[in-house]
Amino acid sequence: DVPFDKIYLAAVDNMGDESGMVRAFEYQGREMHVTLYPGAILPLGEFGEITGPGFGLTASFTLNNYFYKGLVLGAETGFYSLLGKDTLASSYKKTETVFMAPFLLTAGYCFDLNYYFSVTPYAGLGIMFFYTDYVSRDRITLNDSNKSFSEVGSALVAGVAGSYRLTESISIMLRLNLGYLAVTESGLYTGCEIGCMYRL
Repeated sequence: DVPFDKIYLAAVDNMGDESGMVRAFEYQGREMHVTLYPGAILPLGEFGEITGPGFGLTASFTLNNYFYKGLVLGAETGFYSLLGKDTLASSYKKTETVFMAPFLLTAGYCFDLNYYFSVTPYAGLGIMFFYTDYVSRDRITLNDSNKSFSEVGSALVAGVAGSYRLTESISIMLRLNLGYLAVTESGLYTGCEIGCMYRL
């Protein structure tokens, strides 16, 4: 099959004369996509000092070309489990269990390089649930106590997604992003996700 954006028709009489071209059909390319992204995140700065890298899954739903050609609007949610980090000797804390669960509204613009490849810069805004179990050491008595912390805060993310079309319905996706979680002192993190997208 040959992809197309528009179809034009022209009338030809029995003398071979051809009328002007008239647009008969314009392909809007409206699509709904569902994507699953297994991925990894790496906390940065002060965030990276209290927790290690994490692994998880993100589910995304997007509307493509519905309001403007190339515009991608979507929503996504996921769950990530991060490794703890022992900093009792330096900061008197040791994280054990760390969970992150985001819900984001996203917007981007898709640049079709050709029929098979596309690149989409995007940004997202939403909320993030953050939970951790940790050990806190008293600086004077050096006694350890088990504590937990949970909070829902705002979250921001910006990144770029690359797509390779395997079939009419399925594409392989790669996303690189940088995010910020407002519930920690310095909640910067970077992520890499490889997923499979299905066109509904």
